[in-house]
Amino acid sequence: MSPKKSVLWHLTTPYFARAMREVHRKFSAIEVDRLRVKPTVKITGEFYLQTVEGDPNYNIHRWLEAEGAEVYPAAITIWMEYLLRLGLQRFEDYSGIEKHARLKLGLGRVAQGVYRLTVNRLRRAMGNLPHESPSQFELRRLAAPYFNSRLDGGEGDMLVGKTLWAYHKKKAHMICELSPYSCMPNTMSIGAMAGVIGKYPEILYAPLEIKGDAEVHALSRCQMILTEADSPRRHRRRHRSKAGPACRQADGKVMKLVGVDVGSTTVKAVVMEDGKVRWQDYQRHNTRQAEKVQEFLGRMETEAGLTAGADRVFFTGSGAGFIAPLVGAKLIQEVVAVAACVERQHPDVRFVSEIGGEDMKTIFFTATGTGRSKQVYMQSACSGGTGTFIEKTARKLQVPGERLAAMPYEGMSLHKVSSKCGIFAETDANTLVKTGVPVEEIIASLFEAVVYQNLATLTKGNTPAPEVLLLGGPNLFFKGLQEAWRHHLAKLWTQRKVDLGGRTPAELIVVPSEALYYACLGCIEIGGGEKPEIGVYQGRDKLTWWVETGQHEAKAKDGARGLVAGPGDLATFVGEYVKPAPTCGIDASRVPHVGPVLLGCDFGSTTAKAVVLSEERELLFSCYALSKGNPIEDAQALFRQVREAGFTDVGALALTGYGKDLLTDVLGADLGVVETVAHATAALHFYPDADVICDVGGTDVKIMILRQGTVADFRLNSQCSSGNGAFLQGVAERYNIPLEAYADRAFEAKAMPSLAMGCGVFLQSDIVNQQRKGWSAEEIMAALAAVLPVNVWIYAGQLQNLKAAGRKFILQGGTHRNMAVVKAQVDFIRGKVPDAEVVLHPYSGEAGAIGAALCAGDRRARGQASRFRGFDTLAALTYTSTTSAATVCKWCPINCTRTFIDVQLPDAKGREWSKLPLAAGWERVISGNSCPKGLVEDVNEMRVVKAKLEEVKREYPNVAEMVRKDAFRRVTAAAVAD
Repeated sequence: MSPKKSVLWHLTTPYFARAMREVHRKFSAIEVDRLRVKPTVKITGEFYLQTVEGDPNYNIHRWLEAEGAEVYPAAITIWMEYLLRLGLQRFEDYSGIEKHARLKLGLGRVAQGVYRLTVNRLRRAMGNLPHESPSQFELRRLAAPYFNSRLDGGEGDMLVGKTLWAYHKKKAHMICELSPYSCMPNTMSIGAMAGVIGKYPEILYAPLEIKGDAEVHALSRCQMILTEADSPRRHRRRHRSKAGPACRQADGKVMKLVGVDVGSTTVKAVVMEDGKVRWQDYQRHNTRQAEKVQEFLGRMETEAGLTAGADRVFFTGSGAGFIAPLVGAKLIQEVVAVAACVERQHPDVRFVSEIGGEDMKTIFFTATGTGRSKQVYMQSACSGGTGTFIEKTARKLQVPGERLAAMPYEGMSLHKVSSKCGIFAETDANTLVKTGVPVEEIIASLFEAVVYQNLATLTKGNTPAPEVLLLGGPNLFFKGLQEAWRHHLAKLWTQRKVDLGGRTPAELIVVPSEALYYACLGCIEIGGGEKPEIGVYQGRDKLTWWVETGQHEAKAKDGARGLVAGPGDLATFVGEYVKPAPTCGIDASRVPHVGPVLLGCDFGSTTAKAVVLSEERELLFSCYALSKGNPIEDAQALFRQVREAGFTDVGALALTGYGKDLLTDVLGADLGVVETVAHATAALHFYPDADVICDVGGTDVKIMILRQGTVADFRLNSQCSSGNGAFLQGVAERYNIPLEAYADRAFEAKAMPSLAMGCGVFLQSDIVNQQRKGWSAEEIMAALAAVLPVNVWIYAGQLQNLKAAGRKFILQGGTHRNMAVVKAQVDFIRGKVPDAEVVLHPYSGEAGAIGAALCAGDRRARGQASRFRGFDTLAALTYTSTTSAATVCKWCPINCTRTFIDVQLPDAKGREWSKLPLAAGWERVISGNSCPKGLVEDVNEMRVVKAKLEEVKREYPNVAEMVRKDAFRRVTAAAVAD
């Protein structure tokens, strides 16, 4: 059948109408409770995410229906008509300019009319289902004040128009917009929706960024807004709970109401009887949420008289979903619970900030005609600005909890600390420590970053109006954080001319003594208005079964087996890979070495390492020093150890790592070796037939593919730091497990959850989600080790086909000292390349320094004398350090606080052109920069660098460029006459 006949047949045949009528007949036969009112949720957003059912959109359709909503997904006809409208817009714009544009526009309008008639014919056959499609031109008109219709891509202005159409036509109680992570068109529409919500605050709008929002946070936010859509029933419950008598048991005794908040890091619980708190407590659960809840319930039964079958229990929190049904508890969304408690105890509060262990929430209360509406914002994927964010960074700075709680904010000098990402904040804190900034100032800067994250990001441009309530453990316990809130809110209110009603800012910012328990108290507030049969405590039997048996069965079903299949598998691995650590330190029994040695140094971001080789390339000695942020001091610490070991005759010296460019002239090194070359040289020295070298360090990943003993290709992680040792170390510290014990604990796991490959921020959210499901610290640590190879080879290395890379793989780098990582690497590589030979470098942590020393040996073999300045000269180096506003890097908005270290050297040229001039005989070393740009001091140095480049160009002209210019230059009349 030809296309024209096919279209004509589809337009005229009754076949499809009959099919729709048959579907309608079968639907009509389904019994429906018409008296049960449900809130209607309209799904909008990216077309695929709207229509798919399953994991790609967090099963949002089924989840909303399980929460009691009627889901209204968009019909494909709307998307088709939108595409048709986009085509017509072009003809509208070109009418009178392009030939036949008006004719094409008229034909398009006819086609659009025929399309709508056909859709409506089929809708009538279905009993006027789905709902009538809105006119695309009406959607464009509605969206015009907020979104230009010529900005196409994705669904463009249609998303904004559909939301306004559903609101004005009363087609839905709530809008749920789904968008892929970092989808630019959807990001634009979500941004435009901020203006819509500003004008129509009663619109219940839930934008969810799939895979950007962690599932638990996305569904939690959606549930909170869904509760607003069900407001009439909620108000009736609240009225009953306020006005009704105390809940009583069948025998007339006052019924106890229990609120339990199972959070990401702690469990909190309150027992209330006759309006009075009889028992309350909070404790860290250390990833064992079910076990801690079981313990709490047992104590409540013993200490507070909690009785199964008589008293009532209500749960909230990110970890409550699996536990609440096991004890008969009713689950209440945590923001709803907090808001209920705030409305009861603080009717005048208009802004709430609650900071938890791994999440943050801000709630705006706005007066409306029927009461107060709530607008809630939660952080999506990153734990930056949370309690764990603060404690983790403080732990790195070796600040105990008691001291952290008392550290001030007022009167302290502040420095830039990343407020968005916990990983970046930790790096910033380390940099500040290395530049000599006092710990008190770093902690104050951390409090500054937390408040900034809340006010700049979570408020979405809205002004927190007084009164303000600060909730959650960090807001309660950290004195400096409270001071930071008071400082910034007072400043914000002054800038935006907020009327304080004659009161001081300090009076309008409240931190209640029960700030930890507001979610628990809110559960009790809401639960008191529920029907008597809701939330009746069923005892601990099912929960005990889950802790002892059920969770292990679920883990075995849903998760993967552990890193080791059994004792035999572990024994085989240990026999093959776990060797006694080579001893290369100072040994009194060692015969002193006579003759010159080769010295190699690797100045990394966290440690500096040095190795000594004999001229026969035998490893004689190795040492390391923790980086103090001053490269001169790091170098002096290393060379002091080398000298004390008796190696004073240095035949050649080579440097590698980030510090090689800074220190080559200062130390008189013979050469600086690129890191990839150094690591490849070290691997090939021990394994000349290597095909692939994988070096995983603290913050970087290097993969080198070799051909005939030379590097043919290499991959580096340029942006993400998820596939490295620093992330594993951070998780181990969070669970209070020494890094040395990581492998032993990970090997104890009999099963482990499946974690998502990719960004460390998303991994952190995934870990929280797995904790909620009952996975322990050992199992999560095993899963992190298992996902590291995927991040290294697939995510960072972009190597989908390992077979093509070769069959002999060398593992080196400090992270491969963790044998759990080695086991995961071996299993992953052999899973992809069954006949692969996977070898662990005998000196994995020192490989870079060994490679540098070997390169130094090659230079010495050519008869070149060493430039090394000598141990006495290095020990006596005179230098000054300057950290001030003049040393701040201005090449990008981050504005790194750098340190200029000026070293006195007889042959140094100085820097007379600098803003901080340096006389001849002095060399400047720059420290504290976060990227290579920071090694260039300022625009004056850039001019010097550029002048040198131009001089090189003049001396060595590009002949090919000269020929190209002459060959294609325009011929002038004068040239022809000549």
